[in-house]
Amino acid sequence: MTCITQVQGLRACRNAGIPVSREIIDRAKTYIEECTTQEGGVQYSIRGGGARAPITAAALAAMFNAGEYDTELTRRMREFCRRNVWPEKEVESSNGFWHYMHFYFAQVMYRTGGEDWARYSAEVNDKLIREMQSGGGWADAQVGTVYVTSLNCILLQLDKGFLPIYQR
Repeated sequence: MTCITQVQGLRACRNAGIPVSREIIDRAKTYIEECTTQEGGVQYSIRGGGARAPITAAALAAMFNAGEYDTELTRRMREFCRRNVWPEKEVESSNGFWHYMHFYFAQVMYRTGGEDWARYSAEVNDKLIREMQSGGGWADAQVGTVYVTSLNCILLQLDKGFLPIYQR
């Protein structure tokens, strides 16, 4: 869903001091809402196709970045993610996008904080450390080592707040 990428880009613009129209952000939020099913899962397109866990996690992070933390929509999306995204769960709908999905879901969990974040981060960190290659880094046949290693390093540092964008 390119809308998610665009919302992330707009957030980066705003962080860099570039003005971003509220109307543009609102239109992106509306599009995400229109792509969301009753169960809280987000479809790739407004045309349908069924909810996907990786897209839902990314859309939820985009909504958080747009300032929507605790609305009826984001609560439904979080519930969908809690049911369909978890570190040890083999997510059928992830279609090879496990690292992408957790890159975004971890940001949401981190910002939410509390016991859910503590449990989630412990489990995802344990899984990542177990699966790290002997020479360092991670491998994924579909997307390669650089991509997954980069995402996993970001996941592992979230609670340290090394990257300014992820500081609470």
